[in-house]
Amino acid sequence: MKVLVIEDDHKIAGSIKKGLEQEGNTVDLAFDGETGLDLATEVNHDVVILDLMLPKMDGIEVSKSLRKENIHTPILMLTARGGLSDKLIGFESGADDYLVKPFAFEELIARVNALTRRPSEIKNSKLIINNLELDINRFEVKLENKNVGLSRKE
Repeated sequence: MKVLVIEDDHKIAGSIKKGLEQEGNTVDLAFDGETGLDLATEVNHDVVILDLMLPKMDGIEVSKSLRKENIHTPILMLTARGGLSDKLIGFESGADDYLVKPFAFEELIARVNALTRRPSEIKNSKLIINNLELDINRFEVKLENKNVGLSRKE
């Protein structure tokens, strides 16, 4: 699994990276929101672990920006802010889960594994190239707006 950790505290980021790598994962690190957003948009990750309070761009803005760009990678917010309003704002920004620091590493792993077990959401089920249209949800292919008869296997 490929994980992006966006955390400004180098010690916490390093500990998370080490633990995730010991579990067999590949980990990319970013220490500010802008760099994290760039990595998240340029590289395909299975999950993003995102701190809320970051330099350059906070975690809420990173999360909103990812969702605005139609990036549906699961986001786990990992932050010291544990108030109900903070959690609600995090979820509203696009986070899929929220874990408050300090945390048990075993719980972090369990939450990451739970997030990656969920099927990816497909927002746009149609692929259109010139006069060819493929609808993945309906298993239909159209050429020049006419259905192409394909078997289920095709």
